[in-house]
Amino acid sequence: MSVVQLKQALETKFVKRVSNEDGSFYWDLVVFYIKVETVIVNAVSVKELFMAAVDKELKLKIMQSAARVFAAKGLKFRMDDIALDMSISKKTIYTVFDTKEKLLSSMVDMAFANIKKSEQEVLDRNDLGTVEKLKALLAAMPEGYGDLNLRELDALKEKYPKVYKKVQKKLESGWEPTIELLKQGKLEGVIRQDANIMILKAMMEASIERFFSDDVLKRNGLTYLEGLNEVVEILIEGIVC
Repeated sequence: MSVVQLKQALETKFVKRVSNEDGSFYWDLVVFYIKVETVIVNAVSVKELFMAAVDKELKLKIMQSAARVFAAKGLKFRMDDIALDMSISKKTIYTVFDTKEKLLSSMVDMAFANIKKSEQEVLDRNDLGTVEKLKALLAAMPEGYGDLNLRELDALKEKYPKVYKKVQKKLESGWEPTIELLKQGKLEGVIRQDANIMILKAMMEASIERFFSDDVLKRNGLTYLEGLNEVVEILIEGIVC
């Protein structure tokens, strides 16, 4: 039925039922328009949800590609490198991330979200004791991130200070599971009673920040993950009974 035919049908119905004293015609029209409006709104919502899903998938693929390129080239990677890796145009990338800084910021969010996921997987394991869980939790890195060239992040503070501050903020938060494990370790007698949890936290944060602000890893030929594991081993072994 065309729009004109629909209009004519409504007008005919209106003429036929306009004299109804109970007002039923008006209610019929209200219900009709609600149904039509619902169909239209639902159609628009489905389209919006579909486009949002497509945009989200593209954003994720760009960040995953950027992580691969970053692992190979460090902070000097370009949008052209990602476009080549994904076999798409650079213009498409800029529709999602109009600056490299925004891309890096989203990569930080994704990396830490995945780290939290890896931490939860450690916490859910029943085959690890408290000390083993502590070590695994502090050195948690999601699958696919272990080879990231984080040794190049010494330039992050200078070139992208906002992104660097975000990294610092995320490193300083989310310590609750680790602190609870340390308390549990004290109750179990596997962690020294005099071990200061806040000092351990500060030392861990300082060590990681040093990785970002200095070339200590590069000079010693270590990856970020190797350096992180070494720090965790030294710190935890210093507080176990």
